[in-house]
Amino acid sequence: MQADLVQRIDDKVAIKICSAIRSSLRPDGKLYLHTPNLDFFMERAKDIGVLKQFLENVTVHYGEGTIDVLIESDFNAGQIKVETIAHYSILKVLHPLGKLPVVGKYFQSRLGIEASV
Repeated sequence: MQADLVQRIDDKVAIKICSAIRSSLRPDGKLYLHTPNLDFFMERAKDIGVLKQFLENVTVHYGEGTIDVLIESDFNAGQIKVETIAHYSILKVLHPLGKLPVVGKYFQSRLGIEASV
């Protein structure tokens, strides 16, 4: 199952939905999420009010925040992998800058999360 929903709902609702998904997965099942990364410079600017956040984005997390939601949804912390992925728009040209030391995290726009059962 793949979903791009965790930033569109508050954490309490996300936990309920992810719990239901978790309980419906087969023993070898996986949940894939992709979501904005709060470390990305544009998301930080939205978070502090410099840029306007999309109305549909209710919560935007760092990877740890999304992991917390999944752990509360009964996924095992050891079975959750988080990696940065390129943006799907023109912003994907910034993704290679994510490898820079110190400032690289500010150019990693999206998180790809895999949670295994």
